[in-house]
Amino acid sequence: TETFGKKREALITHEVGANKFGKETWERVQEQCNEVHTKQEAAEAALMMVLDFQKSRWNLKEGEAKTMESALVGSKGWMVVGADDDDMGDQYTLIRQRCLPVVIVWLHKVLLDTGRWYKKAAQRMKAVASEANGLWGRVEQIEIAAANIFRKALKVADLVASREYRLYTVLQSEGSNDHHPQVLLKQLNESATELLELTGTLSLDMENPNGPN
Repeated sequence: TETFGKKREALITHEVGANKFGKETWERVQEQCNEVHTKQEAAEAALMMVLDFQKSRWNLKEGEAKTMESALVGSKGWMVVGADDDDMGDQYTLIRQRCLPVVIVWLHKVLLDTGRWYKKAAQRMKAVASEANGLWGRVEQIEIAAANIFRKALKVADLVASREYRLYTVLQSEGSNDHHPQVLLKQLNESATELLELTGTLSLDMENPNGPN
């Protein structure tokens, strides 16, 4: 009886220690998730601002505005090819061909790499999660966040295919950086694979990490 009592006490001590370790791990992962999320949003916003480069949004000084005009950036920004931008000339087309493909690839890579980070974070949490410490729900939240980021990465293809922006023209043109279309297609395939492995489906409908409202 005394031996059984000691074993039971040791088991309880181990369980309490494991639960404490699991919660401490979750706190560290949660802090890292918040930091990664902030950096991902900042990088995404900066790249989208480059894609949607409009003089009015950058609060350019007079000299800077003249520099943009000399570079023949259209009135709606260099991502948009509107009726008033069709005759901007070869220089304007060349700027789009040289600059936009790499930004598109970077935008997708930011999302792909962030989704992979979240996926690995969920795997770390699985190692310490148990019914006792209630961390399985946290694991699911991180996995949903990862899936949503992979979905967002796949939607970069919609941006490229948009008839408003016509970014597909800069990826298909002979003057663009030839390797970027292949890189983007490879990355999109990787995002699709990651999403499929994580959720078993390629649905692009975003999920709520906190469950239904």
